[in-house]
Amino acid sequence: MAVEPGHDTTGRLSCIARSMPVALIAVGTLVLGNLALGGQATTAAEPSPVFAAGLISGLELAWTTAVQTVLIAGLIFFYIRERARHACESAELERRVRTAVELIELERKEKLLLDEIIHKINTGIGLSEILEFVFDSFQPLIPYDRIGFALMESDGSVLRTHWSRSSSGRIRLGVGYSAPIANSSLDGVLRTGVPRILNDLPGHLEKNPASESTRLIVAEGMRSSLTCPLVANGKPIGFLFFSSRAFDAYRQVHVERFMRIAQRLSLIVEKGRCYEETARTNARLAMLMDDMLPPSIHQQLVPGKEELLAESIDDATILFADLVGFSSWSSQIRPERVVGLLNKLFSSFDRLVRRHGLCKIGTQGDSYLVLGGAPIRRPNHLESAASLAIAMQRVLGNIRQTESLPVTARIGIHVGHVVAGVIGRLVHRYDAWGGTVNMASRLESTADPGTIQVSEPVYVRLRARFILEERGLVELKGFGPQRTYWLVGRKKRE
Repeated sequence: MAVEPGHDTTGRLSCIARSMPVALIAVGTLVLGNLALGGQATTAAEPSPVFAAGLISGLELAWTTAVQTVLIAGLIFFYIRERARHACESAELERRVRTAVELIELERKEKLLLDEIIHKINTGIGLSEILEFVFDSFQPLIPYDRIGFALMESDGSVLRTHWSRSSSGRIRLGVGYSAPIANSSLDGVLRTGVPRILNDLPGHLEKNPASESTRLIVAEGMRSSLTCPLVANGKPIGFLFFSSRAFDAYRQVHVERFMRIAQRLSLIVEKGRCYEETARTNARLAMLMDDMLPPSIHQQLVPGKEELLAESIDDATILFADLVGFSSWSSQIRPERVVGLLNKLFSSFDRLVRRHGLCKIGTQGDSYLVLGGAPIRRPNHLESAASLAIAMQRVLGNIRQTESLPVTARIGIHVGHVVAGVIGRLVHRYDAWGGTVNMASRLESTADPGTIQVSEPVYVRLRARFILEERGLVELKGFGPQRTYWLVGRKKRE
């Protein structure tokens, strides 16, 4: 609690004034007592001949009494004044001690809040969770109805809103809002490093009508703001914006409170931001790894350790798909459109593969290879592969219509023994080899465009649940004449 200027003098005078009646009563009592004594002495003196001597004696006595009275009154006055001064100093000391205790308690709360945030970060909390905790916990330090947080872009020229929350529930200056920093009022706040107080936002908007951010915050009902820069290791990282629905909500004491915690809070926010970016990067890497290798495989790979991962699967399904007409079409179209459509199509295939619990081996050009039954064993891998093939033809048909894509697909499916494993040192790749793979490839290459051709072992295992039509004997390179079938669709359940 700060002491106002002039409070010390006013307090002392007040104490002295309260003590003066007691002093005056004491002085009056002494004067009256001495005069009474003087009167008695005069009465007891001799009459007329010695009247002059008695009068002189009385006057001397009165003078002596008056001098004594003045001296005693002065002593009493100085005594009372010193007592009043000590009393006022004691009251002032008490106020200062109370202020110091309040400040120590406030600093203790600040430390506890920051320690709690650090603990949450160490347990894996991200930047957004940190800011949620700040919103829920910082009211004892700084008043607010809304908090916004904006991050500097990598080159430091643009400020972009990363997070915001308001007790009123209306957010107009939301996540994603960005504005250049150069030549703005925030540029000056960054240079000084001192928080800025605006206790009349509507008035500020009248003077700066081009300020879009102020217009949006006023539209949310905010009337005062405290803009606090965050600087970590000498580098500006962003701003915390405290806003209140009340006019004149912020004082210098709030600036001082923020400045006490600014450095630690900035480092905490920066650590949370780095943690969040690391988590996003790891998630992207995990997605890339999942595209390159099945999750169960890349989890077995130990960095820096060369280990051969291979297995023999007695019962596995291989699905080969190839786009017919794509090569001739792509030579006549812009590269961006070719890659865009291929990415759209194969991304749709990827989602279907995951949905059916199968494993994408990879792509080569406009070919697409899928493995069922490995690396995760499942009994219905062949049925899942058949359902996948039907879904792939349907998706391609939809894209062909919407994108005017003159492309169809041939698909071949075979089931049997394969060898699967990881190859490559710099770039790992999970692949499958064996006669089953070659047979599926031959079934695909000899199929008609827009069809799904399967082998006789596949027909035997699927005929109870799927519609299959016999094609007859087909000459397959390396395998000779083989009886094959068209997979048409799934039978309706009775």
